Amino acid sequence: MEETERRRAAGRPNLFNSHMFDGSALPLKENLDIAAKLLERFQKNELVLEIEVGVVGGEEDGVKGEAGAKLYTTPEDTLEQVNFCLIPEASFTLDGLLGALKQRLERRGHAVIVVAEGAGQELFEASGERDASGNIKYGDIGTYLRDAIRDYFRRIGMEINLKYIDPSYMIRSQPANPHDSAFCLLMGHNAVHAGMAGRTDMIVGFWNHQFTHVPTQLAVSARKKIDPTGWIWSSVLASTGQPAVMK
Repeated sequence: MEETERRRAAGRPNLFNSHMFDGSALPLKENLDIAAKLLERFQKNELVLEIEVGVVGGEEDGVKGEAGAKLYTTPEDTLEQVNFCLIPEASFTLDGLLGALKQRLERRGHAVIVVAEGAGQELFEASGERDASGNIKYGDIGTYLRDAIRDYFRRIGMEINLKYIDPSYMIRSQPANPHDSAFCLLMGHNAVHAGMAGRTDMIVGFWNHQFTHVPTQLAVSARKKIDPTGWIWSSVLASTGQPAVMK
């Protein structure tokens, strides 16, 4: 990290794209407190921070779990991470979210909100605008919620310290690692082989560790969605502790 800061100060590019902080041997709160301080430095230097939270049983890097020690991560530990997960398939109102957030802060003193692209679009007026690829332009839900949360707690006289992070382009702009490069090479090989075999109107996929040829019409026939009544979303709600309905 320090070397990256020295390089940037000298006008040189980053030495690495990301670093991992392994604080799994520390108490969870101390682990996250250190990670939060590191994250501020990482953001300034356009680096991705990977953290290892929870507990790793047995022995790792010279740290050994003694008999009777806590050797596994519990559901309660998970609640220390993400407390609200907002997705397009589970609609919510601003009042519902702010009310649940206020209760969470009063009870626990902190909250982490993760927002998926396309979530909360019912809070915006439909513009009908589309990008150059024909996709619907989404309203910026991240900045909208950031400003709404600040305004709400200012109005009710409750002091908060809000940190807003939008990592999308920081992640997307990262150079390919060796695994990415090798995988893309194989995807390209299979696309060329399909073309030489006379196949058209298809895309190359990867399912169950096998490269596949998928007809384009089939690939775009339906969007992949999360079922808000299914087991995946139920597991998310159980992990975050957020209300099932925020309206």
